[in-house]
Amino acid sequence: MNDGTSPNEGTVPCMWRDGAFFDLLADAAFQHKQAANASKLDDEGYASQRFARAAILAAALSVESAANCLLETLDIPKTLRSEVDRMTPLGKIDACLRLRGHSSIAYGIREVQQIAELVKIRNDHVHPRTSTIPAELGSEKVGDTHSFVPISLESELWPSLGISKRSMFWSHQSSQAVLKAVSGFHKYVLKTLMGLKADEMKRILASRLEVSTMQLHLVSDDVLKELEGAREWGADLQFFGVFLPPESAPISTSASPKIGMKGGENGRQKIVWLRAPRNEENRS
Repeated sequence: MNDGTSPNEGTVPCMWRDGAFFDLLADAAFQHKQAANASKLDDEGYASQRFARAAILAAALSVESAANCLLETLDIPKTLRSEVDRMTPLGKIDACLRLRGHSSIAYGIREVQQIAELVKIRNDHVHPRTSTIPAELGSEKVGDTHSFVPISLESELWPSLGISKRSMFWSHQSSQAVLKAVSGFHKYVLKTLMGLKADEMKRILASRLEVSTMQLHLVSDDVLKELEGAREWGADLQFFGVFLPPESAPISTSASPKIGMKGGENGRQKIVWLRAPRNEENRS
């Protein structure tokens, strides 16, 4: 594979296990970045709001993805797995922790209360309903070509997240608060309660290629870029350890490979390129 455009003739049967966790976190970081950039142009108008909504929902789904990834690690009877799978994301994570022999979630702490609110936000979007918001109609103001009537709206805030309960009020500040909350929660569960190292987190959460008994846990270059950039927007995801700079590790075939993707016709096929450092003695 020299030109990066066509695969070798020989193929090896394998299985790709697609996990959405890091993709969702990267989506949240990317959409928040767009919301922040748009806010500079339209003063928190619709463009900023729509990106903030997308960021918040992707962040919420990362919690659900983490819960499902943890469930996959359990060696439990099918009936018990089915019962756990029907729980809320927080309940599922709590059950997985206890079944793995860890301490239960402390529901009273801020990191968990924020995610409990985020799960409610996610549910409200899955089942959207018409809501009533107090409003005040102001006096007409006449311009050169149009007349204007201001409408003042006021929304309640989620007490722990500190963002509006109505998505029409969200801004890049809202998505930033959620990114920080999700980052803190994942760190609390995976590092504080479970005591996982970065490699162990990656084995649980990342997509992987399964070839016979070998597994390669992979995160794409584009995803790594967004995860690295999240720190600029207030969410430090360094504890995942998935984006160490290449120069920080010696060149060896055991170094984690990176991947790039190329879409196929009609979205039905995707080519994934594995890119890994080579040993010095193998270089020509």
